[in-house]
Amino acid sequence: MNTYIDPKLLLSQASQADLNNKQANRSKNPEHLKKLCQQFEAILLNTMFKGMRSTIPDGGLIEKGTDAEIYQELRDQSVAEQMARHQSIGLAETLFRQLKSEEE
Repeated sequence: MNTYIDPKLLLSQASQADLNNKQANRSKNPEHLKKLCQQFEAILLNTMFKGMRSTIPDGGLIEKGTDAEIYQELRDQSVAEQMARHQSIGLAETLFRQLKSEEE
């Protein structure tokens, strides 16, 4: 089964305002496009973390409060951003190559 995912639609959801302001400069600045692709990958990774964390049952010796949940979400977001920049799963690079080839 071959499913086509429109990368332009995905990027617009990741950073619509930024994309609109810099769309004309995107072809001149591939670093900006690469950064947008990394941001999208970070959003996907963070969503994956949330999904995986939701499968872990609550409980244990210490009750979780709102402060612990907020801290965990911020930590997951930070880890996702670091992974997208340094230990990419390959999505950002693939998306970048596809969008770059469409512009040429």
